[in-house]
Amino acid sequence: MGRPVRTCSGPSSSMMAVQKSGNASTLDIIARVKEALARALPGLPPELNVRQLADQSLFVRASIDGVVTAVAARPNVVEEIAERRRADLAPSLDDAVDLSAAPPPRPVAERLAAPGLHLIAEIKRASPSAGRIAGGGEDIVARARAYEAGGAAAISVLCEPHWFGGSVDDLRAVRAAVAIPVLAKEFVVDERQLPVLRAAGADLVLLLAVLHPAKRLARLVERAFGTRLFARATGQRGGRRRSKAKAAATS
Repeated sequence: MGRPVRTCSGPSSSMMAVQKSGNASTLDIIARVKEALARALPGLPPELNVRQLADQSLFVRASIDGVVTAVAARPNVVEEIAERRRADLAPSLDDAVDLSAAPPPRPVAERLAAPGLHLIAEIKRASPSAGRIAGGGEDIVARARAYEAGGAAAISVLCEPHWFGGSVDDLRAVRAAVAIPVLAKEFVVDERQLPVLRAAGADLVLLLAVLHPAKRLARLVERAFGTRLFARATGQRGGRRRSKAKAAATS
């Protein structure tokens, strides 16, 4: 049996790793990703250390197993973002979504359960605490390919536009550019968002327990399963951590 998900978010690290039995070390993975980024992004200063890379969002902020840590500085920011998402999405939630053209889901559980150290790298243009991270001309496709070449097990893509500068179009572009699973990191406030994310190519989705009562959260997980998404529900409510994951069938 492997060890559970381990989050690495110390002062010199901004990444998430799943540690299983194997020889690969965290520093080995970081070095490989850094080398791949240097090849894909020739302008990357060679003297950048891991902390500087983290500040520039070149590595993941450990978030499949928790809300993006930047929002902790503003206690109500999650609710603010959720309210804005409800308002933004209301006009389009009833639009029909054709899942027949969605790309086949890529295996997620099997990949993360395999022996070794597994890194989920992230595409994030901005954050509530840091503001704008990536420039307007940021080539997220080149970055995603560098993550993959460096050994990332999956890529997380922010889809929230106002606080994180993301979009479903970013999700779609990254999914089309790489062969590894892609996580839709969206503020899911309505189950009708799930088919949209699956149609854009998401293989897994983050669900924030803090936004939903237990029964509604369970329905969201079941709905994700029904759209062939691997769902990770995580967060805090009333001081009690809740987490549930379910793998969608890939056959």
